[in-house]
Amino acid sequence: MWTKENWKAIAERAISTFAESLVIAIGAGQVGLLDIDWPAALGLAGTMTLLSVLKNLIIKPPEVTAQAELDTYKAQRAKED
Repeated sequence: MWTKENWKAIAERAISTFAESLVIAIGAGQVGLLDIDWPAALGLAGTMTLLSVLKNLIIKPPEVTAQAELDTYKAQRAKED
């Protein structure tokens, strides 16, 4: 769980979640760029990012799980050959 690949996947998901949440917060206001409540929008995006990281610490991201399964399969195949 504490592998480099796992942390990389968690970071990628966190960045994606932050960007998506910020776009949603900006779009929900349907106001001009200068009229956006930036502290609220950034607070929402930050909260969603924190929840994403916490979730991924509990549950391995699918990319990491799939790669681990592929590595295990390759190792088993190598032993058979």
